[in-house]
Amino acid sequence: MQERLQTSLSAADNLEGIVVLKHISDALMKRIHNNYRTIVGFNTGLILLGVAGILQPTTSALLHNTSTLLIGMNSMKNLVGTEEI
Repeated sequence: MQERLQTSLSAADNLEGIVVLKHISDALMKRIHNNYRTIVGFNTGLILLGVAGILQPTTSALLHNTSTLLIGMNSMKNLVGTEEI
């Protein structure tokens, strides 16, 4: 944590560093919003399929937990290099 704080503080010493931090921040917010939409959409679909009697509760739980793992693993991807920074 302290290393990241040092990076932020040293990057704030020049204007280019501030611009890079802003791009990283924007990319992170984009990732958070995409993850949120994916989670809400997928879970809403699971709920609707469960209410309609199409999915059993155990299948729904398995799909929910699998999607949580996949979205979490996808969130671990490096922001630097994947976005235009």
